[in-house]
Amino acid sequence: MNKLTTFLSSRSGKRLLNMAYSWGACLVILGATFKIIHFPYDDVFLIIGMTTEIIIFFISGFDEPAREFKWTRVFPQLDSRHTAEPAHQPAVQIEESMKRLNESIEKVSKEYVSQLEMLKAQTEALRKQAEQMQHAQQAYREVNDKIEAIDRQYTRIMEVMNIQKK
Repeated sequence: MNKLTTFLSSRSGKRLLNMAYSWGACLVILGATFKIIHFPYDDVFLIIGMTTEIIIFFISGFDEPAREFKWTRVFPQLDSRHTAEPAHQPAVQIEESMKRLNESIEKVSKEYVSQLEMLKAQTEALRKQAEQMQHAQQAYREVNDKIEAIDRQYTRIMEVMNIQKK
């Protein structure tokens, strides 16, 4: 019996038992279907399927039951004797987490507002600088026009002076 128990506890034993369950159940269902429809060999399929199931149930009696683990050692919240404290503790933790989250959101919001104000101030400074550049460009054009006018006048004076020397 020890060899049978060891085999049934192994992976291949469990696989064989699972296959036998499935095949036996298929044969029982097939036999019952044949019986209802009155097909030939209905009794044979039903008897083979039921016999297979009887043998499988007999053999599975020697299978070692699954181990029960004490999950309350790992997760004390699962222990029914300590329900009041652990049930309250997650609520407190959630409440504290929500407070921290709200504080973080407020900090981010304040930083966002300050960054927007700084961006607005920089944009305004750039706009003023652009206006000043336009005024400087206009003044440059005016100075350039005056220099060209003076240059033309100077050229005429030089031409007149050259004509008089000859």
